[in-house]
Amino acid sequence: MRHLVLCLLVSASMVPAELSVSCRDGWIVVRDGSGNELVSFKNVVFAWSPPVALFPQEAVPDLFGKTLVCGIEKDGTGRVSVSCRVARTEHGFELEFDVSAPEGVSTGGLMLNFGSEPRQVHKFGVWSADGRGGVPHEVRESPIRRVATSESTSLWYIISGNHNWGSSFGEHLQLKEISKDQDGLRRLRGRMSFAAMPAGSTPEQVVLTLGGRKLHVSCSSSKPYGVFDIGEHPSIQLQVFSGNRSVQEDLTVIVKDWEGRVLLRQARGIQLEAFDKQVIEVSVDAATRVGIYFVGVVNSADNKLPLARTTFAIMPKYEYQHLDKSPFGLAAAFMPNDQEGKKQLYTLMKRLGVHYLRNGDNRQSAPYGIVSFMHNNVSPTRPFDPAKDTKVLEAMFEQLAERQNPAWEFCNEWNMGKNDKTRPEVVANYLSWLRAIKQRRQQPGSPDFRLISMGLAGRDSAFLQEIAKQGGWELLDDVALHPGRGNVTADNTDDGWTYLGGIRATRDTMKTLGDKPLHLTEVYACTKPNSWWHDSYRQAAENLFLTLALALAEDVKTCLVYQLNDSVWHDVGGVNHLDAEYYYGLLNRDLSPKPSLLAFATATRLLDGATFKRFWQRPQTHLQALEFASPKGSLAVVYDRTDGTIQSQQSDDFVHQEPWIDTWKTRTKHRFRTKQDAVVLVDCIGREIRLPASDGFVEIELTGAPLAVLGLELD
Repeated sequence: MRHLVLCLLVSASMVPAELSVSCRDGWIVVRDGSGNELVSFKNVVFAWSPPVALFPQEAVPDLFGKTLVCGIEKDGTGRVSVSCRVARTEHGFELEFDVSAPEGVSTGGLMLNFGSEPRQVHKFGVWSADGRGGVPHEVRESPIRRVATSESTSLWYIISGNHNWGSSFGEHLQLKEISKDQDGLRRLRGRMSFAAMPAGSTPEQVVLTLGGRKLHVSCSSSKPYGVFDIGEHPSIQLQVFSGNRSVQEDLTVIVKDWEGRVLLRQARGIQLEAFDKQVIEVSVDAATRVGIYFVGVVNSADNKLPLARTTFAIMPKYEYQHLDKSPFGLAAAFMPNDQEGKKQLYTLMKRLGVHYLRNGDNRQSAPYGIVSFMHNNVSPTRPFDPAKDTKVLEAMFEQLAERQNPAWEFCNEWNMGKNDKTRPEVVANYLSWLRAIKQRRQQPGSPDFRLISMGLAGRDSAFLQEIAKQGGWELLDDVALHPGRGNVTADNTDDGWTYLGGIRATRDTMKTLGDKPLHLTEVYACTKPNSWWHDSYRQAAENLFLTLALALAEDVKTCLVYQLNDSVWHDVGGVNHLDAEYYYGLLNRDLSPKPSLLAFATATRLLDGATFKRFWQRPQTHLQALEFASPKGSLAVVYDRTDGTIQSQQSDDFVHQEPWIDTWKTRTKHRFRTKQDAVVLVDCIGREIRLPASDGFVEIELTGAPLAVLGLELD
């Protein structure tokens, strides 16, 4: 059955009364229509340089359309000036700052100081169609935060500066240089916008109003991370918001499976007053099989551009029996601040079969069977300085001991972009730190750990050879590699940015220098939308499954997937469709699962306790396999490379297909021997099929997608 449960929540009041903005005694004061003070702006601090800009002392009852010339303190140059113009906007007001400063006065860290509510930044993306016919994607909207609330009005700041540079005492003022005169005097300008909304307005209603849109729809699952057990009844909650106008629309909720079958299509009328909210509970009882499910909400009139998208998954429960032998883990995860959130995250990692975490605290991760390493970085531009850096190094050792990390990956990708001219100095700087670490390790009571090299950005024999040339090879216990991969499958062995090719090239170099354990501390399946260099959702799942199988085959010490979450560490929960760094996660921005999350869990489950036997290829065919011995019996990961390993070609009109569309062109049937009555086929997202044998043979149709098969006899 399919259920839609609807409830209506009464909204906030309508548009708030007019704001007033005045100046008195050195403060800019903002009041609501009843005269209640909302916020007072104190001054502008340059932060990275001494000057401070002060607002005038004289009283100005109405600042709209007026410009204030600020007094300047602590200006050793005598050339700094700041003015502030106050202007009305459609939803509030704007402060426009004009700043003049000579060279040598830093203007990058200006802060407008004011007291406000505790700071909470809200980030949003708006679903947008790809003009070339590719997959829809979210486009970033300016983040917002609530500054103050009165009985009638809430005041919001539309963040235009660095959203990380703010507190309940002020916000970053971002400036753009307009001109520069012959004497080096720079003129810069920056704007800060504030919006007045009804008291009780939600962030969704605010951003919707500011964007001039009718509706905002958000989706969430009834289970953490959208992961359900077999036998549970998945449900999705849709929250529909209106902005500053009433809305009457028909929405359609569509749920599809991995094959593109429509499991639910339900139209629903939405009727909202201004600043209103409606909640729809969607039960998808037709979703019963292991796999991933795609949820879309569209306007029924056009049925195309999604108002919202999310996913959920059904996964089998599995108790790992040989986790201590597993090389698999995560390179990064965004840890929640609250204890319940941390518990849910570690529980998810345990369910996925995560054995290693690149950087973490073993006191927290060990109860979940997860071993946390330490990873940090220092500047590559200078060598270790005993006078400046001894205390820094000591703090690193204290953290290492406190968190009980058994391994330490020191630094990150210093080799990126280096050539024969620049490489020796960078290596020398690195080795100066390694020698200091070695000296500190030899002191009594030093923690016991393995020292892993910086993760190399792709294969780089020259960098490893330079380390050895300068006498640094013996300073390292292990070597770390980030085998980047572009528009090719994981088993491509060509030169350049290839995964398996990078691993083998690095191995070959290490053998000439003295072999060491190899860690893959970042492996990738990036899903930047409609980018020819990156995977589609479906390709990411296929490639990640093969990535883990190849890692076990290549006998690496660890294989850490970068990363658990979409977005980036300095913009957690943010979106930027132009930046690939935002799309490396196994989870979407809304913490729902990507197909690659299921691929990770499927690979770790099938390879639990497995040992690699051989690479196999049938002569005169494109049939290839990785063969393992496992506690579950003979395990083969098979695929057909008739279509090759190049997934796409660079072009201006390249687009990705939806994840439920299989883009492999060639399907080839292959016969295999088996001693079993039936073999078990497991695809990259964990769906199983039992295939009966006939006279000791089975026939399997293959594409370039890896397929795990239990029970084959490879001849």
